[in-house]
Amino acid sequence: MLTQPLTQPQSAADLIGAAFSLYRKHVPFIFKILVGPTVAAALASLALQWAVNYALVGGSNKPSAIALVVLVILGAFAAVLAAKWILTIRQLALVRHANGFAREFPEADRYMWSRRWAVLGILLLAIVVIVAVTIAWTIELSLAVWIARAGQAGTALSVVGILFGALGLCLTLGYAVVLLYMVLSVLACEESPLSIIISRATRLTFRDSARALGFGALLIITISAMSYPLSLPIVAITAFDVVKHGLTAGSLSESYKLPFYLMVLNQTWESLVNLLLWPVTYLAYGFFYQDLRLRQEGLDLVRQLEALPGADRLANG
Repeated sequence: MLTQPLTQPQSAADLIGAAFSLYRKHVPFIFKILVGPTVAAALASLALQWAVNYALVGGSNKPSAIALVVLVILGAFAAVLAAKWILTIRQLALVRHANGFAREFPEADRYMWSRRWAVLGILLLAIVVIVAVTIAWTIELSLAVWIARAGQAGTALSVVGILFGALGLCLTLGYAVVLLYMVLSVLACEESPLSIIISRATRLTFRDSARALGFGALLIITISAMSYPLSLPIVAITAFDVVKHGLTAGSLSESYKLPFYLMVLNQTWESLVNLLLWPVTYLAYGFFYQDLRLRQEGLDLVRQLEALPGADRLANG
């Protein structure tokens, strides 16, 4: 049982620390519930990489063989997405359990599985929004660069446009990512229709927008600070293989093909790193959701009132 509801507001660093602490205390349990879909995602990703790098690029030119490889690619890609979907559902079940909205993990898992289509819809909507935002700001930046051709005045305006576009892109994507995790956290913890969940997550986030963006930035910095050092062994092994084949930077993209054993090693290592960092990310946003409710709604007082004798009769009467 890993229920750990917050009793008072905390700083962003404390919330992230609480997520790491909870993960560290329950590593065997978390590995047990996440290792299945993680292995499935890794195997499907390996099949996808093999099909693209070996079967499709260096394989037979027969139409039947190419069609078979394309089917393998499509099937492997679908399997990766399905495994990631299940991973998201189970990590949100962890959030629901950790925040005290389910007494046991199986109960939380059953609830999140009942909302699997809502999870899928949120993820697809997030992809559409992020792609649309990126395209919009890319167009703005392209126009800002094009204006520079209009002489000195155009150059000054172009610099302003580039700075505005770069800042706007970072802020918009930052808020989009924070809002995505907040919507998923609200979905994990509250039993409401999807439209109400999105509205509620938006309201919670933008009532304290600067703090929400700061929390998201600090979490990304923390996860990145752990991710890059953990990835160094694989980078070193790959670099050694490149040097062993006598390849230079100019010929690398043309003649170098990652050996299959390195693909396996890369994917295995990446899966282990993700198994460490992604649950912490979800748990941290789950705690941040609780923190926002404590600050904005007095969640601690609500829980105390609900715990009073006769509270159920008063609520129903």
